[in-house]
Amino acid sequence: VSIAGVVTATTFKGALEATSASFSSNIDANGDLDVDGHTNLDNVSIAGVTTISHSGTTSALIIDKGSTTSNAIEINTTATSDACRIKFNESGSNKAQIAYSHDNDRLELVSQSGNGIAIYSGGNLVWTFDTNGHLLPNSAGAVDIGSASAEIGNVYIADDKSLYLGSDQNLSLIHNN
Repeated sequence: VSIAGVVTATTFKGALEATSASFSSNIDANGDLDVDGHTNLDNVSIAGVTTISHSGTTSALIIDKGSTTSNAIEINTTATSDACRIKFNESGSNKAQIAYSHDNDRLELVSQSGNGIAIYSGGNLVWTFDTNGHLLPNSAGAVDIGSASAEIGNVYIADDKSLYLGSDQNLSLIHNN
């Protein structure tokens, strides 16, 4: 059947092919929805698992927030234990996570075994948390903690630990318990 012009119907069954269409009511799609080309969707609610596959050189997902008055991304959960996570996988292996832990009431940066956590500023690596939890500057003597006008508070050092000063650690303050 080939029809030109406006078609009014309460139900479509089978394949629907058109060069353009306008719907003024809800669309309930049971099964896969395959859209080739640009799609502009307003106020979309997706229930279940959503997968975005992209093998190109540009970003797979771009969120363009036109207003600065609200959140660009909001992740909601009804869970009150464990964590709400964003996972970063590489070839099926989990490499890192950003998580909100309900059990500990904190934001967590989680690096999996063998991976450190890097902090960049201005496109340059400045700090690294290594796999043992040590905070290391990228370059010796290149970064400060605090400044002359923004001092840090107290520094607490455990028993039987040392404070070393100078590039050769030629001045030390040692506390023995």
